[in-house]
Parts: sequence; C-alpha cells; structure tokens
Amino acid sequence: MVKRFMRKESVYDKIAEGLYQRGWPFLLKHLPPGDPSVIDCTCELPRSSFVPKDGYLCLATWNTRAPAPHQIELAAHWAGRKRSDGVHCAFGHGRSAGVMCAVLVALGIAENWKDDENITVQEGR
Repeated sequence: MVKRFMRKESVYDKIAEGLYQRGWPFLLKHLPPGDPSVIDCTCELPRSSFVPKDGYLCLATWNTRAPAPHQIELAAHWAGRKRSDGVHCAFGHGRSAGVMCAVLVALGIAENWKDDENITVQEGR
C-alpha cells in the first residue's frame, strides 16, 4: 500500500467503455464510477470488503506469473457478460494487462495482442 501512495500514476485507467485496468482497490475511491465488477489477477491480496461477491472473479495468480490459459479464457467470457469490468493485479501492469488484452480481443475491441498494446499504451498503462 505504501508503494501505491508514493506513485504518481492513477489508480485506474479507462481502457474502453466499461473496461478499466488498475491496481488493487484497497479503498472504495479506487473503484471507477458506477458499479463495476472486478477481475482479480492476484492470490496474495484479499477481496476488498466493498467489492460484492457476485461481481468478483478471482484468477488466483502469484506476482511475476501469468494466469493459466483457461483462467484468461474464463475472464474474457465473464467480462463479456458483465461489460463493466475492472481488471486488477497488485499494481495494474503485468497480470492485469495480459487479461485485459484477452478481454479486448474477445469483445472485438482489439483484433490481436498488438492492437491491444496500442490501445492500452494510448490510454496510459
């Protein structure tokens, strides 16, 4: 948490309509406006109490590791049904970026991972 306070970057970035990439939301103000669901790409951080269980999907993945292909596919399908998602890992850079790429491709917003990279870099991540 201390690292988060010391960083100058935003807590979350809007990647596309209804899709946000972010670090771990340990305060309610770290959630984007509305009632977003959360795709959690961590196993070392708890679900925040203000995130409802029915709007929460955990892809238990250790830091410096990627979610398994079946987890990424599950997240992409889940995001398609919810369509107001925040994908997070500890700081919103590694694990969440890979999952966000799959979500953008599954929703037809990006054609492939390279297209996704251009979208997320343009949006600030």
